[in-house]
Amino acid sequence: MKNRITCYSAGQQLPGIHFFILSKGLNAGKPLDAACPNCFVFSCKSEEERDKYFWICYGLWQSNHFRVHLVGSVIPFLRKSELVMLVDQADSIVRFEGDKFWNQVRLLSEFHEMSNRVKNHLARLEMTKRAAVAKIIAL
Repeated sequence: MKNRITCYSAGQQLPGIHFFILSKGLNAGKPLDAACPNCFVFSCKSEEERDKYFWICYGLWQSNHFRVHLVGSVIPFLRKSELVMLVDQADSIVRFEGDKFWNQVRLLSEFHEMSNRVKNHLARLEMTKRAAVAKIIAL
C-alpha cells in the first residue's frame, strides 16, 4: 500500500487511475477528484479499486479518524505513514464486509449526488436573489 501513495507535486506524471487525498489543514484525509497543493496521490490498478479506496478514505475523513493523527501546531498535517496505516486497517475490515460495504458506498454516492443538487439549487437561488436586488436598485 505504501508505494501507492505519493506526495503530489505540480507537473508530476500521474498514473492512469488515481485520486487525491488532502494532506494539510483540518480537512486532511479528505479524498479529492482534482489535485490541489498539499495532497497525496493514491494510485490504483482499476476503477473498482479506486472507488473502494476513495470511499474508505471518505468514510475515515467523515468520521474524523484522521483528526486524531494530525500533527503540527500552526498548520496541522497528516503523515503519509499514518494515512497508510489507517487505510490498511479500514481495508482489512472492508474485506470481511464485502457486500455490506458496497451497499453503503451506493447509499453514500446517492447522498453525495443529492447534496450536489441541493448546492446547485442554492447557488441558483442566490443568483436569482442578486438579480432581483440589482433590478430594484436599477429602478
